[in-house]
Amino acid sequence: MENFSIDELDIDVYDVVGKLHFLTKIDGNQKVNVSSLSTSQHTFITSAQRTIKGWWGSIESRGKTLTFIKKVSDDALKIVEHLFSSNHPLPQRVAAIIIASLKDLKDLKPGSCMKNLIDTYKSDIYFESQIQAFQKLLEARVLDVERRNEEAHRSRVEKDIPPEKDNLSTLQFDTEDQ
Repeated sequence: MENFSIDELDIDVYDVVGKLHFLTKIDGNQKVNVSSLSTSQHTFITSAQRTIKGWWGSIESRGKTLTFIKKVSDDALKIVEHLFSSNHPLPQRVAAIIIASLKDLKDLKPGSCMKNLIDTYKSDIYFESQIQAFQKLLEARVLDVERRNEEAHRSRVEKDIPPEKDNLSTLQFDTEDQ
């Protein structure tokens, strides 16, 4: 299996992008099982199972889900900021893919991850408020990263700095058999 990591950040890019895609596929009325990276239908039986598992320390909760979403988005933004600092096209394209996934994640349109989580936990106004606050802050962070990248790109163009040839020293592709 190939790993695509950034040594300075100690973050596996494939893992973060995979988790972003997982999050954007959450359907309405589904609960996220963070420990197994799976979803389950929001039913009385599921609620009972999650409660019983919580008695033995395996707690799955909306709070744990939100913490997971925040961690994945934080890692994704760290990767994007690092990749945007490169003048090579490959990191720029990878950063654009991650930004597109973050934009999908923060979306509150019907059928989106955030809207589906709000609908799943519609009786919890505080959780809905947390999701909405997260969405607004993520939107601001994504816009800020994009703006800074555009300014840096403009600066490189104005200074007539040529793109790097093949200097991908900060990016590493590893092949491992698992």
